[in-house]
Amino acid sequence: FFLTLEELRGELPAAAKELVAARRERHREFSQLALPSNWVGAPEIRARQPETGRRDERTMLHGQPVSGGMVEGRVHVVTEIDQADAFAPGDILACHVTDPSWMPLLSIAGALVIDVGGPMSHCAIASRELGIPAVISTGDGTDVLRTGDHVRVDADAGVVTILKTADV
Repeated sequence: FFLTLEELRGELPAAAKELVAARRERHREFSQLALPSNWVGAPEIRARQPETGRRDERTMLHGQPVSGGMVEGRVHVVTEIDQADAFAPGDILACHVTDPSWMPLLSIAGALVIDVGGPMSHCAIASRELGIPAVISTGDGTDVLRTGDHVRVDADAGVVTILKTADV
């Protein structure tokens, strides 16, 4: 995923291994940053919250319902697709945004809670096709939820309620 199509179609660059390592490190650096969902002028970039400690004490998130249903279960916050090894079938996936590389997780998730997206976003379409309850456009769900929280996802109303917080 760290080479361009042109680099893959042609002869690999002489220092492909070093190029991939540099691009991977740059990706890691950028993945630690968060942009606001909208802005005028220069956006205010902030560091993502670490998974320890809550940013606030909210027990409810609101978003856009895109695939109906109601599910209760354990949340698993995934910030990078390659760090999802502890994700178990039936877990509620909470992430910032999805793309096609997330399909292995989406296909086994009990429900989806996504920070960014709209009715025609990848996550919305995939959740409807798979019949998985999904609430998207929560804004900061991955900052509020913690892996291990027990939540109710009401994807008919677009509400995610924390029923029991994870033992920290």
